[in-house]
This record gives sequence, C-alpha cells and structure tokens, in this order.
Amino acid sequence: MKRLKGIFILLTLVTLSLMISGCNKSAAEQEAVEKTIRPVEYQQVELKRVDSTYSYSGTLEPNVSTNVSFRVPGKIKEILVEVGNKVSEGELLAQLDDSDYKLQVKSVEAGLMQAKGGVSSTLAKVSQVESAIVSVEAQLTEAKNSFNRVRRLYENDNVAKADYDKAKAAKESAEAKLKQVKAQLVEAKEGVETAKARVASYQSQLDLAKLKLEYTKLKAPISGTIVQKNYEPNENINAGMPVFTLDGDQGFEVKVFVDENLIPKVKEGQQVSVGITAINRDNLVGIVDNIGRQTRGYQGNYPVTIKITKGLDNLKAGMTAKVYFDFSADKKSLILPVSAVVADDGGNFVYTVTKVSDERGRVNKVRVKVGRLNSEGIEVLEGLNAGELVATKGVTQIVDNQEVRLLK
Repeated sequence: MKRLKGIFILLTLVTLSLMISGCNKSAAEQEAVEKTIRPVEYQQVELKRVDSTYSYSGTLEPNVSTNVSFRVPGKIKEILVEVGNKVSEGELLAQLDDSDYKLQVKSVEAGLMQAKGGVSSTLAKVSQVESAIVSVEAQLTEAKNSFNRVRRLYENDNVAKADYDKAKAAKESAEAKLKQVKAQLVEAKEGVETAKARVASYQSQLDLAKLKLEYTKLKAPISGTIVQKNYEPNENINAGMPVFTLDGDQGFEVKVFVDENLIPKVKEGQQVSVGITAINRDNLVGIVDNIGRQTRGYQGNYPVTIKITKGLDNLKAGMTAKVYFDFSADKKSLILPVSAVVADDGGNFVYTVTKVSDERGRVNKVRVKVGRLNSEGIEVLEGLNAGELVATKGVTQIVDNQEVRLLK
C-alpha cells in the first residue's frame, strides 16, 4: 500500500514537471518571436487628393413631353403623322372638319358689316342734328334781338302790347327749340356709342370665330418625336382630349436619388458624367438642374434631376443611365496601401513605426476606421494623422511593440 502511494506521488511530480517545462517552452518561444527582428517596409502617411466618384442609376426621360390636343370639338378630318415621326414646331399634325366653323365666321362677318352700317347712320344723324343746332342758334339770336328792340319800344309806349307779346313768344320758342335739338344731339351721340359697341361686340365674336376656325388645325407646339397616337380620322373628339404625345428634342433628363451624406456637395449647375450602357456611351455631359428639398417617399435619399442637352444621337427615353458625381477636387484623404491594414476580431488595425535608428524601429498596434477603396489604396477615416510612419509590408509577421528592421 505504501509502495503504491509512493508510485502515485512520483507520477504526479513527473506530470507537473512536464507541464511546467511545456509552459516555460511556450513563453520562451513567444519571447523568441518578440526578440526576432523582422524586416518591414514603411511609409509616411500623407493627405492625398484621390478619386472620389459616386454613381447612381436612373432612367432617361425627355426634358419636355407634352400631350397635343385640339382646343375645339369636332370630327377629325385627317391625321398627317404617325408614331415615330419627327416633327417641327408649328407643323400641321391633324385637321378637324372645319365647315361649321367657317359658317360661323361668315355669319359674324355679316353681323359686323350691319353694325358698321349702324355706326355710319348714327354719325350722319349726329351731323344733321349739329347742323340743326347751328340753324336754331341763329334763329334764337335773331329772336332775342327782335325781342330786345320791341321791348324798348313797348316800354316807351311806341308799340302795342300784342307786338311785345309776339316778340317774346318768338324768343321763347327759339329757346325751347334749341333745347330740344341739343337733347337730340345727346341722343344721337349715345346712338353712335351704342352702334360702336355693337361693332366691337361683333368684332370680338369674329376674332373668336376665326380663332376657333384656326383651332381646327392641330399644330406641333414644339419640335420633337411623336411617341403616341390616340385617334383616327372620322372620329369625334372633345376639346382637350390628347390626340398625340410628343417628346421634345431639347434633350433628356435623369432623376437619381442621392444619400444625405453627399447631397450637401451636389450643386445646381454642377457638371456630371453620364453613361448609357445600351449604346455604349459613357462620356455624356449632364448638368444638375434641380435638387429636391425633402426625402419624403425616397427612403432617406434626395431626388436630383440631371439634364442632358448635347450628344443626343441614339438616345431614347426609357434607357438606363448611370450618373457619376466626382467630388475628388473637394477632398483629400489619408491613403494607405491595402497591405498595411490588418483585420482581426476587434476590427481593422495598422502598425505605426517609431524609429530607433535609421535601420531599426518599434511597431505599435493602432486601431483604425477605413473608408472606400480607390486607385491609390484604402482611405483611413480615423486613427491616424498625417506625418505618422506606418508599416506597409511584412505586417503579418510582427506583433505589437516588436522591434523591426526598416526597409525602404
């Protein structure tokens, strides 16, 4: 029993000895790694102007698209264009039966002529009354003179009262007649104004009738392409019903949705690049025309409208367009080679280098926040400052606080 107990104690001591030996070896190996002077390449961190291009997709739409409608009702007499036809501003597209509208013009023209005749007759009456006034005024002057003469004689008892009364009656009659013809003149002039008003009314009616007659011709309001036709000849149509849809040839527009982080950098009038995959065009010039003021309904993004007015050959509404915003001129970033950045469970980090001599240095592990990849490397947003030294190669063979050999 004592012998077995002794063997057990001996085995326990051997096991403990092996464990201690293993632990000592692991620590020794770690120390050896740390004491190994590994070579690393390094560089100084600098701010660089880098490519900062963002792309968004949208659909080409015409800058101007309009429905073309008759402004008066009627029966369509003829259709002169078809879908796909290019038309010029002012070109005749369709024609209504205009016979009723022509009759209306003739009817109003007749009324206008009659009204103008009424003006002529009333003006003649005014002229007649004015002549009568001149005559009556002369008669009144003569009657007044005669009455004044007879009155003086009557006052000196040189004429009978009957003669006095006769002269007085003649004067009063002339005064009454003058008053009467002056009233006739006012009435005649009012007649002139009434006649002129009838002329103006008929003229307005005629202008409207001629305008309606002109509206039986449907003309292109802008130059462009017919993209839809809704009616055929001999169909009746009401005013305002779209006969055609016309896309203007003034260019195209693309609406894209830019996230809130970049929208402050987008400016109206800003030039952008537009690519159209369907026709292998990637160098179209677009101009920011409008920037939305709210994100409602756009999932937190702002609508931005781009206009394209040059290089329109082969472009068609509905094509997918990619819009490129280049913010490179506005931004400098800390850029490192991708090989300098290491990742572990805690995120991304780099090794900064502190020089001990021209050929020796010590590295320190520094956590960083990285941004976009670009042609120069990877953008570092947080954790480093310009001017710091960072290991760029050999970083997978070193550990924090390790001495290294510096390579150019």
